[in-house]
Amino acid sequence: MNDQLDRLRAPDMFVCRLHDRREFEAAWASATDRTAYEELLQRAYAEVDRWWLPAVCQACGVAVGLLADKQYGWPRRVNFRERLACPRCQLNTRQRLMAHLVRRVVGAGGGSPRVYLYEQVTPFFQWARASLPANVIGSEYLGHGLPGGTVINGIRHEDALALSFEDASLDLVVSQDVLEHVPEIEPAISESARVLRPGGHFYFSVPFNVSADVTIQRAVVSGGEVVSLMEPQFHGNPLAAEGSLVFYDHGWDLLDRLRASGFADVCMLGVWSALYGYLGGGLLTVFTARRV
Repeated sequence: MNDQLDRLRAPDMFVCRLHDRREFEAAWASATDRTAYEELLQRAYAEVDRWWLPAVCQACGVAVGLLADKQYGWPRRVNFRERLACPRCQLNTRQRLMAHLVRRVVGAGGGSPRVYLYEQVTPFFQWARASLPANVIGSEYLGHGLPGGTVINGIRHEDALALSFEDASLDLVVSQDVLEHVPEIEPAISESARVLRPGGHFYFSVPFNVSADVTIQRAVVSGGEVVSLMEPQFHGNPLAAEGSLVFYDHGWDLLDRLRASGFADVCMLGVWSALYGYLGGGLLTVFTARRV
């Protein structure tokens, strides 16, 4: 996998692999120039509702103006991780980075690998189906009690805690901001490991507290009912107006959970590039792991 990830490296892109909090803090200490650049943009456009960052979208392969606005942001500030959306593919910053990574890895493998996405009614799924030389399968969670693999109005249902795929039947699993919403994290990770062939890869993004050694559980399911342990928090869901409940605020022990479930080469991949519009706190992150 190292050779595949090395394909991401470019003169105008910072890339590092981080295996624990100590390595992250060392990388963060070198981010002064990157965070200064982001802060300059925030101040320059603080009074502007929307603006466009010139960049090369690696999902589309063209130079565009990436849309920056205050959606999902804070007063007078842009949430760079969730915005900088490409007007062609509609992918935001973290999604464009995932597309960049997935395209390089799938293209390096040859053949027609089986790729599973924990999403289907999204621009990322549409991009993957149209752009990857792979058998791309997507799904959404459509409700409790449905058998995995059920298709309703063209949408496949899967439960992250009980996937319907056979053992060792997939080459790549991609999850984008899903693992904070599963009610039980260990079974969800174990299912991802089960369905991957040996040597297969798991790539995912997740809201992550870099200052927390231990994950905080915000809610549990008990007796078939959701019990909140903290003030309920919801994130956007394209199939539910009320959003999806957050069950976990993940910390560094998430990497240990991956290793305990049969994954190796587990790391946080840190990336930053002004040319490609990979901004966000001086270090945009995704997670990678290889099935043993």
